[in-house]
Amino acid sequence: MSGSNVALLVGKYSVGGTLGTLLVAYGVNEVLFATAHSWSRQSLYQGSGAVLVFVGWVVLLVTLVNLYGELSGR
Repeated sequence: MSGSNVALLVGKYSVGGTLGTLLVAYGVNEVLFATAHSWSRQSLYQGSGAVLVFVGWVVLLVTLVNLYGELSGR
């Protein structure tokens, strides 16, 4: 691999990893914040936080599977 291809590969997968991590962190924050403050719409915030956590884990999983496939030459 040339240097520009390596830089493109690292950039592509670091964006996926960063996006997934931010979604998971923000989702957990929403769930904990809604639980601690016991708002009247607590379940709405907890539900949206749980969905964000799930989407973040899916993004991370897809990123890791694609990275593994690309590095193993498949």
